[in-house]
Amino acid sequence: MLSRDLVQRAARASKRTFVSPWQNTARAKNMAAGFFGIMGQGLLSFPLSYMMAGESIGQNLTYQILRMALIEFLVIPATFVILSRYPSRIFLALFQILSTLVFFIDPTSGFLNAIAISCVAGAFWVFFNTNIALNQNRSNHGNEVALSYYLMVVAAALGYFLGGLLLQEDRLTLAIVLGSAFNLIATMLIFTQLPKNDYLGSIKKLIGKDRPSTRITFLFAAMSTISDGCLPVWMRLVGMSPLSGGINMALRPILGMILTPVAGWMAQKGSLRSGQMAVLAIVVGWLLIAGATQIHWLLAFALGMITVGTNLIGPMEATRWFKRRSAPSIMAREIVLGLGRVPAYAIGLPIIFFFPFAFPVLGLAASALFFFGIRTSRKGIAHTPTTPLIP
Repeated sequence: MLSRDLVQRAARASKRTFVSPWQNTARAKNMAAGFFGIMGQGLLSFPLSYMMAGESIGQNLTYQILRMALIEFLVIPATFVILSRYPSRIFLALFQILSTLVFFIDPTSGFLNAIAISCVAGAFWVFFNTNIALNQNRSNHGNEVALSYYLMVVAAALGYFLGGLLLQEDRLTLAIVLGSAFNLIATMLIFTQLPKNDYLGSIKKLIGKDRPSTRITFLFAAMSTISDGCLPVWMRLVGMSPLSGGINMALRPILGMILTPVAGWMAQKGSLRSGQMAVLAIVVGWLLIAGATQIHWLLAFALGMITVGTNLIGPMEATRWFKRRSAPSIMAREIVLGLGRVPAYAIGLPIIFFFPFAFPVLGLAASALFFFGIRTSRKGIAHTPTTPLIP
């Protein structure tokens, strides 16, 4: 009887996660277009990060830090402000096409690559995240965010694989063209009228060091940057080929499919302790990565464990902001993500270049910082008001 009840609960949870979100046309369109947009960004980001790893540490720091700073602090805010007042698909399409051409001015320039990828990718994230927030089903929001987050992992993994394969075949140009095209098509499909707002004034009300949402997102951004954004650079410096690195990154979603309903349930309930327990899976992953420096096939299992943890934590982090159902909350979240990602790159890249075998220690330290950093929140990792604070 107990096992039958457990199976029925699992079936209901899976339906709420994998079936219910697709029953709304707007949400289904956003998730489908989002899949192609994120796959396109994976096609861009993995080959570029891997290729830039062959340049100097200065070029790498310029590329990684500048692209994060531009996309989070300039491109996304500017997209909200400009397109909320002057909505134009034609203007946005031309901007993204011209930004793609910047890649080919000097393919080894960290400065130019950072400008190009941030301009190509920024508008997509604005519309993708805003549509999630404004079109969510209040009674099923956790599962919808969990599914969207999992589709992001799958799409990025596919993009990483294709990008690694094309780079292995010395077809970086094709990877850039395809990645930019997928991103452009996805952005056009989910283009919508952004609400007008005093965004800068609204953001000040949403961000603060004493706010649990700000603290959790900041720490999660730092932890996930170390375990995701820095990995392609580390893979090259420890001797992995582009194809091998792409395959290892592409294997991550397998365990995520099983755990996505659990992630949705946790995001819906807002369990702080569950979020902390998910960090343990990430810790196991980093311990395996330490072994992968000598035994490369361990990396697939390591990345699988890290994906398990981030699949459980990511939706809960995002749900705090999406439940507000406001465009300024999306903008505020992106700024906080940037505040966490920029220093993570600034610390992670020098360690990778000068002490590559110490990189897993940095991953463990970032995980510990997240674990203890969110302990001070008593309201639960996904607790936020359920009514719009700012329209």
